[in-house]
Amino acid sequence: MVQVILAPISQKDELHRGVQEEIVRYFEEAIFGPLLAILNEAGIETTKRENASINAVMRGLRNRTIWYADGVFTGNFNSSVSRELREMGARHDAKLRIFKLASNKLPMDLRLTIAESDAAARDATKRILEALNEMEQNIAQAETGVRFEAPVENMLGDLQMQFKDTLVQKGIDVPPDLAPVTREQIAKQYTLNLDLYIKDFAKERIPILRQKVQDNIFAGSRTDKLARVIEAEFGVSKRKAAFLAEQETSILVAKYRESRYKRIGSQRYVWMTGRDGRVRPDHAALHKQVFYWDQPPVTNKATGARNNPGEDFGCRCRARPILNIQEE
Repeated sequence: MVQVILAPISQKDELHRGVQEEIVRYFEEAIFGPLLAILNEAGIETTKRENASINAVMRGLRNRTIWYADGVFTGNFNSSVSRELREMGARHDAKLRIFKLASNKLPMDLRLTIAESDAAARDATKRILEALNEMEQNIAQAETGVRFEAPVENMLGDLQMQFKDTLVQKGIDVPPDLAPVTREQIAKQYTLNLDLYIKDFAKERIPILRQKVQDNIFAGSRTDKLARVIEAEFGVSKRKAAFLAEQETSILVAKYRESRYKRIGSQRYVWMTGRDGRVRPDHAALHKQVFYWDQPPVTNKATGARNNPGEDFGCRCRARPILNIQEE
């Protein structure tokens, strides 16, 4: 008998990119797109754009980067806004960081802008809270509608190619590819898992977002802050999408490795880490050690969890399968 150690099958970044994009699309269509649309309809900019057709003070009032109440301008004053306020006759209080100007001295167009801005802020906030309540009910009841058949098919095609190459390099016969029904089952399970994780995350974040909107009401209904809150939460969801796509793909790759190599007679493997600063200590201790597929090592000493490479949370480790081949 000759012992042969095969090259590892890798998880390529591009394998889960399509999955990540599909999850982001769901978050955008189900939650953040409608919320940002409400702000845009209210005339509230959700990105820092400039509009040369209106002056700096009016733009600040409309975007709620500055606001006016009881004879006082507060907010974020850039050089253009400060200059225009002084030209109107406003007095600057450097200690309090405000500008004072009696309401009867405000130009008429600014009075109208202030009234419109306050009304738009109240209306937008009310509509956003109503939308969040409706979204919470819909997400709990409806399917996400995410589809991953195409990305999973691409994954399996790439994994089969890598699997074949590891055998060809050693002159080993390549077994048949996965049957169509098996590929379909893998895609279905992959989708079911992600569907559950996506819905759980959405149900978790909507109450958090609603609380932040309500906190903004008590802080004066600043629409500039409201827009930043929504965009920041969208960023959190995008990062979660990247994590879910990578994690679930990592598990799929790990299970594929184990299944295919056990099929050709492999019972053991060599644990290989990425050997960089991101490898956690418990995994680094396993580097180059030999384990049985059916008896995975402890990958988290604190919890006692056992996993093969790629199955643990955020694990980038790989398995080099060991085969015992009869000599001719």
